Amino acid sequence: MARHTETTTTNDRITGQYDEYLLPIWKDLHVPLQRPSDCTLEDCEGTEYLDLFSGIAVTNVGHGDDAVVGAAKARLDEFVHGCPSVRPHEPEADR
Repeated sequence: MARHTETTTTNDRITGQYDEYLLPIWKDLHVPLQRPSDCTLEDCEGTEYLDLFSGIAVTNVGHGDDAVVGAAKARLDEFVHGCPSVRPHEPEADR
């Protein structure tokens, strides 16, 4: 496999790297995202998208909200592992 040495970030370059190096385990939208802000996402070429998606078992709360970032940082200072169903732990049991 040849390594990409281009320095310009483009949608085609990023999706090409995904196609070449990563396993296709789910359907991808082929929109490489560079900057999230509030409820929008921007690709490498400046096109903005409304972010309507959430991850697995999470709620979409936007990107960069001070209250959400503060709560996440506080949680990370306390305990990093977030899946109590894998291994019970005290911080989660206390809630």
